[in-house]
Amino acid sequence: MTREQADALAGEFRSAADEARRLAQEFSPRELGQPPAPGAWSAADNLMHLAVASQALVPRMSRTLGKLADAGKRTDGRSRPDWLGRLYAWWLEPPARLKVRAPKPFVPPVGMGAEDALRVFLAEQDRVLALVDQSAGLDLGARKVPSPVSRYIRYNVYSAFRIVVAHERRHLSQARRAALAVRQAAGN
Repeated sequence: MTREQADALAGEFRSAADEARRLAQEFSPRELGQPPAPGAWSAADNLMHLAVASQALVPRMSRTLGKLADAGKRTDGRSRPDWLGRLYAWWLEPPARLKVRAPKPFVPPVGMGAEDALRVFLAEQDRVLALVDQSAGLDLGARKVPSPVSRYIRYNVYSAFRIVVAHERRHLSQARRAALAVRQAAGN
């Protein structure tokens, strides 16, 4: 991945973190922490889901990046997503094209407050940003990362970054809609 690609990707992750911070500024902790309907996720739940998903994928990406570096898989060229990663990232981009239930390991823990959810999400963003920086100059198409959802799904490291950032945009959009729905239901 070129330094320019790494910088652009880092910018997308920083934008996601900024959107999470904006949510915390624009909405009260109650609006962020309350689900808009029974069985729905609150804005805080969406942030925690992103953090849990990141906690599952970041170690896999880190190991794969280490293997790339150890094998001397460096390049000055641009990285490109593979076909599966490109498709998965497109599918995850908002607006949601298909609603699916999160696999059980990725369901957010119950009762996490908005402040804690934001803190955990931002800490995970820092971990991902460190991986992006570490990736500059590596051939991200040379190795596959196993998906935390299924051991049968694998995509290249650049695809993994594209998938994570698309997933973040999707759930940050859901988080905003959830907080707005709670505010509107309260008549504010």
